[in-house]
Amino acid sequence: MEDHDTIFSTFLYYYFKVNGIEEMIKIQKIYQKFVELEGEKDWFTNEWIGRCLKRINAIKSKRRLSKGVEIEINLPNVEKYLRIRGVELEENISLEYVEQQLTLKDRPDAEDRQEAREK
Repeated sequence: MEDHDTIFSTFLYYYFKVNGIEEMIKIQKIYQKFVELEGEKDWFTNEWIGRCLKRINAIKSKRRLSKGVEIEINLPNVEKYLRIRGVELEENISLEYVEQQLTLKDRPDAEDRQEAREK
């Protein structure tokens, strides 16, 4: 079973790589896109995102705004973290592929994951 950090890191890697985002982005926007693809998760909050980004050393720069926080992602560090965790990364990817791969509901082991969560 994949842990939450790996799932979120995979999302970050593909989302930033496909969209070519290299500038500052609000954490709230990252939260909204992840929820759009995966659905609501009880563990997934803006605070959790900040702690996860710090754990995996993914923050290149950060600034506090009047409404939220903006960060710049260090994509090579995210890629390094995923390779250490043994995640196979696709080099040539499209947005459709990313959305298909990131959605846990469509994976073959989705029912097993749901049963494990309920226990």
